[in-house]
Formats: sequence, structure tokens, C-alpha cells
Amino acid sequence: MVAFLVALATIFLPSTAQAATTPSPTPSALSGTVAVTLAPVDSGTVRAGDSLTAWVTVANGTAVALPAGTATLAIGAEALPDRASLTAWLAGTSAIPAMQEAGSVATAALASGADATEVVTVPGNAAALTGRTPGVYPLRVSVTTSTQTFTSTSAMIVPDDSVATTPVGVVVPITAGPLTAGLLTSDQLSEYTGPDGTLTAQLDAVDGTTAILAIDPAILAAVRVLGSAAPRSALAWVARLDALPNSRFALQFGDTDVAAQVDAGHSGPAQPASLGAYMSAANFTPTSGPDLGGAVPGAVPTSSPSPTPTSTSAPGQPVYPTTEELLAVTGARSDTYWPITGTATADVVASLGAQSAAGQRPLTLVPSASTKAGASDAAVGARASVGDAGVLVYDSAISQALRTAAATPETALRAAPLTKAAAYLSFATRSAPGTPLLVTVDRGADQTRLGVRAAIGAVSGGAGVTPATLDQLAAAAPTATEITDVQPDTTRATALTDLESDEARLTAFSSILDTPGVLTEPERATILQVMGAEWAADPNGWQQAVADHRTATTKTLDAVGIRPPTTIGLYSQGSQLRFWVRNDLPWPVNVTLYAQPDGLQLLVQAQTDVRADAEANTRATVPVTARVGNGEVRVALMLRSPTGVAIGSAQSADIDVRADWENVGLVVISILVAAFVGIGLFRMVRHRRRRRAASETSPENDGPEETARTPEDDA
Repeated sequence: MVAFLVALATIFLPSTAQAATTPSPTPSALSGTVAVTLAPVDSGTVRAGDSLTAWVTVANGTAVALPAGTATLAIGAEALPDRASLTAWLAGTSAIPAMQEAGSVATAALASGADATEVVTVPGNAAALTGRTPGVYPLRVSVTTSTQTFTSTSAMIVPDDSVATTPVGVVVPITAGPLTAGLLTSDQLSEYTGPDGTLTAQLDAVDGTTAILAIDPAILAAVRVLGSAAPRSALAWVARLDALPNSRFALQFGDTDVAAQVDAGHSGPAQPASLGAYMSAANFTPTSGPDLGGAVPGAVPTSSPSPTPTSTSAPGQPVYPTTEELLAVTGARSDTYWPITGTATADVVASLGAQSAAGQRPLTLVPSASTKAGASDAAVGARASVGDAGVLVYDSAISQALRTAAATPETALRAAPLTKAAAYLSFATRSAPGTPLLVTVDRGADQTRLGVRAAIGAVSGGAGVTPATLDQLAAAAPTATEITDVQPDTTRATALTDLESDEARLTAFSSILDTPGVLTEPERATILQVMGAEWAADPNGWQQAVADHRTATTKTLDAVGIRPPTTIGLYSQGSQLRFWVRNDLPWPVNVTLYAQPDGLQLLVQAQTDVRADAEANTRATVPVTARVGNGEVRVALMLRSPTGVAIGSAQSADIDVRADWENVGLVVISILVAAFVGIGLFRMVRHRRRRRAASETSPENDGPEETARTPEDDA
């Protein structure tokens, strides 16, 4: 095994000559220091007769070149007595024990920003290795140049094959990372479940291992809500997950922060009430095609299919899965909770432990450092109880080392935290042989498939260890313990309270919609995602995500309102006032416009129902009647939902009432009409009199009457 790893190092690691001028693969700002990392191969495990091989990586983070030097490896003469001494040795805070030089290798000169890795091998028959009794021994490498000396510490484990094997469970999360939306989109699923996707990498990491899987059901729901439109790669991913034999439990939706929920006053973990807003009828309408099995139409066949939707819909109608079917995790143990590391207070554990489940006692995962038994760096058995609550205790020191290893892409550097984990595990298995232990590869978006796989292998396949399933750990006899030195995270609890307060306002606001769920269901899912556990590694990003979501909610609440009206002139006793209702939502809304004048000059219809079109301004017509008197009248305007919830900001319209002008106008028109009629009658009478006078003075009275018109007649 050692020879194989050394051969890999020869192929993949840069040679001494190359390293002198080759920068790191991912250049970054200089650290200002020279870092030396000692990383034993095979997690530092050396049996009698085996050689010891270690990588020595030197990274020059200074602005000047580092001269060539020599790396000298030394092994402690005596084994470390306990885990506390191991912690002090690795941290560089303990007294330097008696050391024995075991081997050395030359190191090349390094330019600023460059790094190099060398291999030091100590033969199995070397005096520094022969005669070693089982235990954990301190290792140190010293890199000496012409001007300075740099050191790094690690450990070597000589296993004790006489000790009874210890069952060890390794919990690995299967999550989509920090999200700001309720569910992954189809495009995201295609990317994440593709050959190079993060979800594919996670299954690659655990496939073939005995890891206990902690699965976010929101991933499965994101696939299932798409029905027949789900990406083929996503369906295949779900089928592959279902087929894995690993024991598993379901996280909360979006891996949301359960401790924050309890701290915020919740009686138990929250889940989406419905995900119907994410489903389209066209994707769930049965067809006459062949039944492909799986959770949704078009799913890839599997020997262990996800739940099949049930419905009593008429033929040709969509068949929707229930929320429980959308969130189901095949083969998962229910009522198992994993709060963010370090957030599970005694109250949180008690609250979660009080949640009832049919025939099954809830279990909460807590780190050993937060328990009374593990506060002194001691190993703690996996199964414990805190009062009446059942807990699974994972080893803090081992889990932290595995988390670091999983996020380290370079093989030579990754070996250092893997050795650290193996050393802590060696003490744990010897302190209580046969007692089941639990460790985790904690959440982290920066993990790699090789890193996670190596972390699992370092503990589940170590000396004196046998893999343990979740059911085996849960069935073990519990040991009473206490939760100590854990304070509530008030920042996250306050943020959740604020988000839920906004959600309550949005729920009331949604009554203006024909289907309120299109707004409320994604809101609940999104809040759970924004409170997801993976945000804990990026507190600044999380605070920005919370702020952005609250801003978006405020924008939605302001999406419907009355456009500010201009001054309106009213010059008749009966008329209609016209106002505009603005709707920026993608759905039509139903509102009632309330109008109330502040003077007696105007009688206004108090309520006017309006159906405002989506993403448009809709005119609302309000009948009014002017009473006696003129003047300025201000009409207060307010929109309310069908349930009486105020919508948008109140507005007011100034009405200039001049209704008496209508009567004045009628009088003036009447006078003008009478005048014109009088003038017409006068002209007609005068004309007839002139004709009569002319006929009486004419000498030819017996002839036909012919009267010549004069200009005066036309006057």
C-alpha cells in the first residue's frame, strides 16, 4: 500500500527541480509566512515491519525566495498518553518530548509564492521503528535552510490488534448547498446531477462505502415536482440514491436550522405545508404511454422506486403527488435531527427529543465537545441520553479533522488531517473497546468527491474498526450525559422571527389572489432554504441572503396599490371618478377600493370591487353625486383584500366641486334660447306687417301679388 501511494506521489506530485519554479495551482495573495505540512501516508498507521512514509510540503508565502534546505523527520521515543496530549502536540503548545531522528530529504529553493512536496521514507527495519509498542507517537519534521528552521507536527499510529473491534458510524450529508430559492430549478438539477455536478460528486463519494447518509428531502422534491418534465439526469440520480444500500435519515427541508426554530419558539421543526405551486398540470396528466415507474411520469425504472403519486382524479385529469410523497426519502429513519454543529443547547435537545413518532424515539445528533463527558477532549460513546431525550454523540475532534480533509483537494496536504483523525480514533477505540462511536463529515460546499471518500475510508476502514449502521447506533444502550457550554444563536433565531413575521404579512396579502398558494408556498420553502445549515459557513453571505429576501418580500407587498391621482374637477351633480389600480404581480388580483370624502359637498360610493389584470394598470370607476355647495373635497382612498387586509399605501384625491355651475349654465342657456325665439318672432311679425302695408298701397289690386324684397326686408 505504501509503495503504491509513493508511486502515485512520484507521478502526480512535482519533482524537486520543477517545484522550485512552479507556483501553486490556485495562486492567491501571499500569506507572509512559510508553511510546512507533515502528512504521513496511510493516515500514519504503521504496523510492525512496515515502513513509514510521509509527505513534506513546503509553501513559500513570503515575498522573497526561500533557500534550499533539508527536511528532517523525527519520531517521539514514547507514545502520547491521551487525547489531550495529542491535541497539545498538534497545536504546538506542549513541551517537546524526546525525539529520535528517523530520516531526511533535501528541499529545493522556492521562489515567492511557490510550493513543493518531498517524500521521506523510514524503512521498517530502521532503529526508529523497531520495537514500538501499540500507541500514538508524536512526529515532527524540521525544514532547515541556511537562515531559518520551520517545523510541522503530526502523529504515527501503531495499532493494537488485540483490542476488540469498535463499531464506527460515519454520517455524510447529501445536500445542494446554500440556496436562496425554495427548490432547485430544472436547469440547476441538470447541472448538479450531470457528470461533473455537485450532487453526482456526493453520490460518487459515498457509493461503495458504509457511510450513513443525511439526505435533504428538498432535492428529491425538486425533481418530483417537475413530473414528466424532470431532467433525465435528475431522475437517474434519484434512482441511484434509492438503490444505495447505505442506512440513512432525512434532514429537515432545505437542511434548515432546527436549533434556530426551537430558539425562536417553535414547538417542532417546520416543513412546507404544500408544494403545489411548483407543479404544472401538463406534467402530471396521465398519458397512454408505458409506465416507466418511479416517483413521477417519465421516471427511470428502479428496483426500489420512490413513492408513486395517488389520486382520485377523473381520467385525463392531472394526478398530483402529496407533499409527503414529494418529500419522502426511501428507507430513511424518521425523527432524526442534526442541528448545526455547536448550536444544540439543552433546550433544543429537550424540545426535539419530545417530538413523538409512532414506535420510534427521536434522536438528535450533538458534538461530543458540547457534552459533559466530552468537554475535556475525551471520547464519548455514540448512544446517549440527555434527560428524557435521546441523542447520538459524534466525536468533535475526529469530525473536525474529517471536515478539513474533505475540503482539501491536494492529496499530500489531505493526508495531514486524515492522520489527525486516525490518531484521535485510535485513542477512542482503546479507551472503550467495543463501544459504538459516531463521527461526521460535516457540511461544507467546498468538499470534493475524493476528499469525502478519503475521509470516510480513514475511519470506517481503520485498524480495529468495523462499520456501524444508523440502526445499530440507535439500538445501543444509552449513557446519561448533559449538554454544557452551548449558548443559543440569537442572531439566527431573530432572523427567523423576522422572516416569519414577513411571511405572515405575505400570507394575509395573498388573499387578493385566486390561488394564494402560488405566493405562500414558495415563500415558506424559501425561508427554510435561507435558514439552511450550510449558510453557517458563510455568515456574511447568509446575512445578505436574509436582507435580500426581506427586501424582495417588501417589494411583493408593494406590488399592488393605487396610482397617485391628480386633482379632479367636478362640474355636475352626478358623475364618475376614475382611479387606476397598479398590479405588478404576474397574476390578476381581486381588491376593493374604499373611498371616503372629508366634506359634505360630495357623496361617494364607499366600496368598489376591482379585478386588476396581471402586470397592468386597471381603471376603477367610482360613482359620485355633488350636493349643495362648492369647494375643495379630499377623498381618502384605500385598497383592501376580500378578507379586509389593507393593500398598498393609502392615497387621496383632491376634488374641485363646482356643481352649481351646472344650474347657472342652464339658466344662461335658457335666456339665450328665449332671446333667440323672441328675436325670431319679432322679425316674423314685422315682416308680415310690411307685406300687408305694401299690398294696400298697390295700384293693381286685382292682379297677382308681387312684392319686391328690399334690403330693409332682409334686415
